[in-house]
Amino acid sequence: MEHNFDIDDRLQVWPNALGFYIHVSKNSVAVWPSECYEKHDVIGKILYYRMRMITSPENVEFILKKGAKHFLLDDLQHRLLEPALGQGLILAEGDKWFSLRRQSSRFIRPTCLDQVADLCKNAAQNAAHQLLKENRPIDLVLAEAFLKIFGKAFFDATKEDTIGVSESVEQYIENAQRVAVSTFLGLPKFLSLSAKKQLSLAHSLDERFDSALELRDLKSVQPTKAARRDFVINLMTGYKTTSVAAFWTLICLAKAQSHFEPCRIAGEKHLNAPDENKDYLDGAIDEATRLFPPLPLIMRTPKSDILLPSGDIAKPKEKLIISPWIVHRHKLLWDDPDRFIPLRHLEGDMRAPFFIPFGMGARLCPGQKLGTFALKEFLANLLQLARPIADFDKIKPKGGFILRPDDNMKIKWQKVGKA
Repeated sequence: MEHNFDIDDRLQVWPNALGFYIHVSKNSVAVWPSECYEKHDVIGKILYYRMRMITSPENVEFILKKGAKHFLLDDLQHRLLEPALGQGLILAEGDKWFSLRRQSSRFIRPTCLDQVADLCKNAAQNAAHQLLKENRPIDLVLAEAFLKIFGKAFFDATKEDTIGVSESVEQYIENAQRVAVSTFLGLPKFLSLSAKKQLSLAHSLDERFDSALELRDLKSVQPTKAARRDFVINLMTGYKTTSVAAFWTLICLAKAQSHFEPCRIAGEKHLNAPDENKDYLDGAIDEATRLFPPLPLIMRTPKSDILLPSGDIAKPKEKLIISPWIVHRHKLLWDDPDRFIPLRHLEGDMRAPFFIPFGMGARLCPGQKLGTFALKEFLANLLQLARPIADFDKIKPKGGFILRPDDNMKIKWQKVGKA
């Protein structure tokens, strides 16, 4: 029996400005009306913003990939993210983006995937011990585990280097999720206390990373402070989205118990004799990521009037919204879109533009390969040791720029093997 992960708080109509602000402040994925999940490219207006929810595959592919040069990052998205992320790679455009992308890549200390697999095994064993014996909060356990994996892979950091960093990141992201009224309305930055706090936390986090994750053997790089911060932000985003993806996969398995044993067996086979063919655990990870994409919102605006493949004309200042959350749950793109069905990813070609958890085109997440590899290796090991059991009734995501489980969604753990 497949479990239904429907979210029952969808709006029936587009909200007014106050309603939109209230909803987006609490949960950004609950703000879109039901018709966005049932029709393609729905248009709505909130305050003075004209919004078009892009879900037709040809338009998604054109905006993010084939015709990406005709679009800019949206100004509202800039205002929401800039206090937390600065003016670096994530928000850069054109030549500046390509330059920053090259600079950022120079920081990466390549580590072969075999070494990452060993890191994941050790991190999973440590996580299982903390979950089974110490009953630590799963979000912190997973955050620390993947920070250790990414930190070792990129920096050759020691275990002690991660102490305190994950708590700083949690505080940073929690504040960054908040939407200030002044930011939403486009008022000057100095009027936003939230933006000031985000900036203060960002500087504090910089110092924490500088002291805790000191770069090794990179004297020849001589990074600028801005370039260093940009890489730290991308590392933070990468390890956090991977840990959240692991959390959502475990939540799905905790709630849909019939899928645990097929995933555990697939994980055991993968650890003993890995191959390139997708298995049941891959399907479960992909399905959890489809239902709960870590990055639920992408926004673009046209540089000038542009004819979309659907025949519609998008105009400057119009907000084109591409939400992996909605694309992945759209009734015209998926059968039983709210059901957890891992086999759907093993029986067909579920690639972009229908399945876009990491975005698409040139801005595709640069850490996708490492993140997906580490995610499977970690879960394959963890499921041999501990079984997640749901200690909650209702699925409730917290949507911000990272989609996280609500704090009240707890998981109990049952020992499977030697932890």
